[in-house]
Parts: sequence; structure tokens; C-alpha cells
Amino acid sequence: MTRSFLQAFGLNKDAIDQILDACGAQINALKKQLTKLSERNRALQAGLDAANARLAGYEAMDLGGLQQELMRERALRKLEQRRRILARNLMMAGCIDADYILLAMGEAQPSEDWLLDDPEAFTRAARRKYGAYFVPEPQGRPLKTAGDEPGPR
Repeated sequence: MTRSFLQAFGLNKDAIDQILDACGAQINALKKQLTKLSERNRALQAGLDAANARLAGYEAMDLGGLQQELMRERALRKLEQRRRILARNLMMAGCIDADYILLAMGEAQPSEDWLLDDPEAFTRAARRKYGAYFVPEPQGRPLKTAGDEPGPR
């Protein structure tokens, strides 16, 4: 809107100045609003670009390889848990060097799965095969335990 356009309607100079001032104020307010919206748009676009980049990284992942790695890790944890159970059973049975027995019995790469499925059978087999690594069992009368002693009468 120009001054000459408004003069064509027969408006006086004061009316034209008021109209142009009001119009200028509205234009400046809209420019500020446009600037804020443009900045917000740039920020949102940057966030979208970052999210798309992360998504592209996820799409590039080898999910099959990750699944296989997870399965291997679970199998290793299961073997480690079984190893701890076997070592505990060996120590409770009087084994002097449970690590050696586990290594000698091939626990790390078991050829006979039944040994791992039945810890007691594993311990019996270890005692038969490597008896020197076990504390000898007492002969004769069994040892008394705290529960065997008579109480006050």
C-alpha cells in the first residue's frame, strides 16, 4: 500500500499517515512472527535430520549377526553357570583343585553332555578318575555333626 494509492480515495495527509503507521506495525509484527517460525522450523529440521541419521544407522545394523552374538553369549553364560555348579560340587566333595579337574575332564569343551547335565555323576566320575585330587573319605564311623550330639536332659 502506497501514499499515492490512498490519496486517490481523497484521504487527507493525517489519515494516510495513521493508516500507513498501523499497516507498518502489523507488517513488523508479522515479520517477527515469521522469523520465530523460521528459526523453529530450522531447529525441527535439524532434529529430524538427526533422527533420520540414527534411524539409518539402525537400518544398517546386522540384526542376524546380533542375534547370533546374543545366542553365543547366552550359551557361554549357561556353560559358565554349569561350570560354577560343577566346581562347587567338586569342592564340597573334597576336591583340592577343582579348576584342574574341570580342565582335565574336558568341561570347557565337553564331549559327554551327560557330565554337565548331572553334576553329581560328574563329581563321582572325577573322584574315580582323579582320586588323588580329592581329600580321602574317612574310614569307619561317620563323623558326628552338631545335630548328632545329645542335648541336656
